[in-house]
Amino acid sequence: MSPPGVGSAPAADTVDTVAGAAERRRMRGWLLAGGVLILAIAMFGVGHALQLARLERELAAERVAHAAAAELALALQREEVRLHRLLGEARAAAAERSPPNAPTDMEALAAQLRELLPELLDLHIADEQPLAGTAITTRLLPGHAEGGGRGAEPDRATLVLAHRLRLGGQHLTLHRRCTELRAVTAPRWAELWLVHDGRHWPLATRPASGSAAAAQPPAASTAAAEQPETIASVRIPHAGAEGWQVAAHRPFGFVVVPSVAASLLLVGLTAAGGLRLWRWTRHREDGLLREQKRLTANQRKLAAVLDSTTDGIVMLDARHRMELLNPAAEVMFGRLETDVLGAPVTELLPALALPADPSADHALAGVYDTQGLRDGFERFPARINERRLQLDDGPRRLLLVQDLTEQERQAKQLEYLEQRDVITGLLNRSELERRMARLLAEAAGSEAAHVLCYIDIDQFKVINDTVGHAAGDALISQLAKIIEVKLSAAALVGRLGGDEFGALFAEHTEAEVLAICEDLMQTVRNFQFKWREHAYDVAVSIGVTAFLPEHESPEAELAKADVACHMAKREGRDRVHVYRDSDVSLIRHHGEMHLVSTITQALSGGRFRLYAQPIMPLAGAEPGGGRTHYEILVRMLDAHGELVAPDTFIPAAERYILMPAVDRWIIHQLFSTQRERMRQWHREHPGQFLFAVNLSGTSVSDDSFLPYLERQFEVHDIPPAAICFEITETAAMRNLARAQSFIASLGALGCSFALDDFGSGLSSYGYLRELRVSYLKIDGSFVRDMHTDPVNYALVASINQVAHVLGLKTIAEWAENESIINQLRALNVDFVQGFAIGTPLPVVPCDAAVTADMLASAQSGAQSGADVDAQDGSGHGTGPGTGAGAEPADDLSAASRDPSHDPHG
Repeated sequence: MSPPGVGSAPAADTVDTVAGAAERRRMRGWLLAGGVLILAIAMFGVGHALQLARLERELAAERVAHAAAAELALALQREEVRLHRLLGEARAAAAERSPPNAPTDMEALAAQLRELLPELLDLHIADEQPLAGTAITTRLLPGHAEGGGRGAEPDRATLVLAHRLRLGGQHLTLHRRCTELRAVTAPRWAELWLVHDGRHWPLATRPASGSAAAAQPPAASTAAAEQPETIASVRIPHAGAEGWQVAAHRPFGFVVVPSVAASLLLVGLTAAGGLRLWRWTRHREDGLLREQKRLTANQRKLAAVLDSTTDGIVMLDARHRMELLNPAAEVMFGRLETDVLGAPVTELLPALALPADPSADHALAGVYDTQGLRDGFERFPARINERRLQLDDGPRRLLLVQDLTEQERQAKQLEYLEQRDVITGLLNRSELERRMARLLAEAAGSEAAHVLCYIDIDQFKVINDTVGHAAGDALISQLAKIIEVKLSAAALVGRLGGDEFGALFAEHTEAEVLAICEDLMQTVRNFQFKWREHAYDVAVSIGVTAFLPEHESPEAELAKADVACHMAKREGRDRVHVYRDSDVSLIRHHGEMHLVSTITQALSGGRFRLYAQPIMPLAGAEPGGGRTHYEILVRMLDAHGELVAPDTFIPAAERYILMPAVDRWIIHQLFSTQRERMRQWHREHPGQFLFAVNLSGTSVSDDSFLPYLERQFEVHDIPPAAICFEITETAAMRNLARAQSFIASLGALGCSFALDDFGSGLSSYGYLRELRVSYLKIDGSFVRDMHTDPVNYALVASINQVAHVLGLKTIAEWAENESIINQLRALNVDFVQGFAIGTPLPVVPCDAAVTADMLASAQSGAQSGADVDAQDGSGHGTGPGTGAGAEPADDLSAASRDPSHDPHG
């Protein structure tokens, strides 16, 4: 035996040879089958091409025969029309030769027709009654007997038209040679004949392209020609051609060549296409595998995106049934995708709108709020961002669902924090004042009294300082609960400040409120505040003021109640005091109210001073807006002749209702000392100079202040166009209706208005539409460091842009250096005010020197702006950045440098 493996190699070769031969046989078999298939396709193609050629030949002949028959029928119709026209001409000619009113002479008529019809073969007149029918009938005849006798043999080689004409009781029979019917329009290859009773007459053909080419002569000129091969015959559609047909023949010629060539070409293309198809199939298979891998990878990516997004995604089909839910949607609705697939979307979104036609507006996007259903029963707010999709298998709705539960909770919490005090949960001061203003506006015209209480905790500072602020907050919180319960009859209860509370009673008498306050004080006396190991007795002082809603503003009544509360403390605390007009004069005599006394003495002793600070137009501002303003500022001197900071005495004057007196003094002093100057400027430079006067919110709410202003304008003959009144944003918003009425009344006189310190208060752009002001003063706290603070720069730009859209001029306060001015100019701010433009100048009685100084100051400010424009465009004034500018020296106190601390400079 041979060792194992000795014969293995030859055996393998044999196996490979056998396998190779089998593969070659298989390939030869496939090639033979392919060749047979191609030969079969070729034979089928040739046969099919011949069949198509025959059918095309028959169809073409039939189309030509139909066209020729229709043309001959139309020719017969034209001959009838021509004969009818010639008959009319013959009758007219015969009538001219006959006597008037004589019957038609048939012989004369026949003679006229022979003249008009040279191709006329014969004409017969018959007296017998004709059958009823048309006036003219026409028939096509195969021949005509020579001599016209009835017994004569007709000439079958010619075509004749026989016409019968009915005239009264007689009729005419005419026979004419038919030459018009021997030529028709047909292709050059067409062979046409007229066929009747087995005989045929060849027709001449003319091309359809135009009448210029002559008709082709017929294949035979007589009826004795050999009978042709007829492919198609069509009856002539005319009553006079009954029994006549048009026969057509088309020779094979080259008609078969295109079809056969096309078949052979098809065979070659089939063979080449088979090979190409095999190669393309292999290539396509590889491409599909690659595409499948790519789609699988993309599907994994899409699944990862759907799994990671925090918004719920729901896809609906055309019947609003769910096709897809991502994991976030499953968590949001508390339902698994497998449980809701195919179910209507109303199971998750019961309030969702379901359009009748889901394919309409498939590209329309919409964002709307609705309600979702969590776990099948718990409703929650949801926001839908919807997209309509048009996919290959139909329309879809893609819903991106956002759960608004947390957002609404945060919004409610934010609204609560904006309106409520954090420690007590009561209304804060601003919300209390807003609601009080709204409530009083709704109750306007009512004669029912309203009562306001101002509650202050006695000796609160002692507890706050001895045991800490945490104890003070705990005391405030506990007393707030007692006040809220005891004053439950009040329409509004809020915390006004650190240890101060306020309550408004609507339609309550003063006696009823006093009884409630006494009950509250007694409850507080019985209350013992405990903090850790110590206990403290607590008491409150309450100030009460009664008023009618339409007569007072919330600010004025709060000030009165505050005064009454101070009187209660002054009288020994732990008591109620009702406000009386005499209380203000009593408070002014006490040392802690020394500012009230100082303000009163300054008013009576003439220790107030007026200053004017220029407000200059910026270069590049809107044309027509370049008027020079002067803002009127007020300063107060104390008993020692020292300046009192405006932010010190103005709030005290506001609190104790002294600002109307201060505003009256400013108006009277300005009008009485500057009337000549204002008249001169208005006369010489109309519309170019303006005095801006600040008004407090208390004055705007004072019913007697508007008549006082109108009287001052009349007494001093002041041009209203020279005065601009400035009202702070906060004062206008607290009593919007009153501010609108005040602005409208003075605006009718010609005065203009500016909204001062915009941005420092409520900052609501919506209110700008409601106030008919001409100028918007951007608060100086944003302007003074806008060159270093990008946020303030953006705020100034935003306020300026919105003001310009609303048609308002803008004034930027606190422009301290040239860098700020450059930035304001780049933003197209209209006016600028600040120490970089000019310092406040004292306003003294009118004289030429002071007028020249003020004009020089204005020109200096304008020149300063021009100098800045002349600098190279290094760009340091076009955005937030650093800038240096020399600040002019000021002989006033530091407080006077910051006029925005108070509404009067």
